[in-house]
Amino acid sequence: MKASTKDILREIRKSGMRFFYISSIIALGVAFFCGIKATSPSMIRTALDYFSQNNLSDFRLISTYGIRDEDIKYLSDIDGVEDAVGGYSTDQVFEIDDDKTVVKILSLPQIDGQNTPVLRDGRFPLNNSECVLEYDNKNLGDATIGDTLTIINESDSDIPLHSNSFTVVGLVETPQFISLEHGNTNIGSGTIEGFMMVNPEAFDIERFTEAYIYTDISNNNISPYSEEYSTAQEKMIKTLESAGDEILEDNLYDIKMDALKEIGKAQQEYDTNKEKFDKEIADAQKELDDGEAALEDGFRQYYEGLDTFNTEIANAENELAAAQEQLDQGYSAYELGLSEMQRQLVEGQNQLLSGRNQLTTGYQSYHAGVSEFNTQMANAEAALAEARSQLEEGYKEFQAGLDQFNQAMEQGQKELDEALAEYNTGYNEFKEQEDYYNN
Repeated sequence: MKASTKDILREIRKSGMRFFYISSIIALGVAFFCGIKATSPSMIRTALDYFSQNNLSDFRLISTYGIRDEDIKYLSDIDGVEDAVGGYSTDQVFEIDDDKTVVKILSLPQIDGQNTPVLRDGRFPLNNSECVLEYDNKNLGDATIGDTLTIINESDSDIPLHSNSFTVVGLVETPQFISLEHGNTNIGSGTIEGFMMVNPEAFDIERFTEAYIYTDISNNNISPYSEEYSTAQEKMIKTLESAGDEILEDNLYDIKMDALKEIGKAQQEYDTNKEKFDKEIADAQKELDDGEAALEDGFRQYYEGLDTFNTEIANAENELAAAQEQLDQGYSAYELGLSEMQRQLVEGQNQLLSGRNQLTTGYQSYHAGVSEFNTQMANAEAALAEARSQLEEGYKEFQAGLDQFNQAMEQGQKELDEALAEYNTGYNEFKEQEDYYNN
């Protein structure tokens, strides 16, 4: 036995436990490495089988102009392309479990076509308001079959769907998403949390938003993890880019033609509206000119009417002043007649009172002498006749004033009638007393 070998055995005996630990770690590392080397081919084989069974597309083409049916046919005719189909997709924000969640909405592929979804529970949609949701995705909360999910339109833009609410009828998996990552977006939080699928008819879009390409690379069972696949993919990418440029040119021509048609329609509409506008302007100008002429005529009539009005106002003011003067004169005459009537009335009352006093005196001195009484009676009758004459004269003057001022005269007549009634009463009393004394 060599000396070096003896030294190694001696060191192992001195540190037996450390040697055991190191040996165990090395054994575990070797075993783990061997497991990974053995598991990797199995995992790749499982992925290849899954991709093959569900016809995973080799390429997904996206166009901001949209993809026409003729573009899909053109892509199908490219050498090396086994199948090309159009599809729709849009990113929308849904409220799930009180959280705003960004979900990618995909058009449901044809069964046994590219990217065939695997139904894990429920059924596929039967109408445009039903959907299938991603299976076992915790980012979608507790959303499950039977729930209704509604889009939250945060940007006020048009939603490219016929409905904004969808009822979950099934749960699916798709080979398009085999990891937890679903990509980024420019809405909501910026991260796509999951996907749902609806019938293609649920989309309200004229053109496809994307095209899925299945090539002979996958058809020849070339592993997507191999160098051969990468080389063939790069070659196909160049072919598809070239085809995309041609499609873009064709689309650009269509877009230009559509734009020219729209411009033609707009020009025709513009010409029609311009002609109508010019006619309306001419009519409006005529109406404006007529209105100005009518306004000038109106001003002329206004000023003429104003002059006439001022003249009539001046005449009316003069007439009013004259009438006021006549009224003042009539009122003065009325006051004068009323004052004279009142004076005469007072005099008559005084004479009546005096007659009464004389009658009383005569009655008291009746027994003194009938002849003296008769003399006094004659004097009283003469005074009474004179008072009546004066009263009648005042009444005539009052009646003249009454003709000019009826209302004031009526009041004076009433007072005169009252005074006359009182006078007649006194006179009647006097006559009764006279008859009494005579008898």
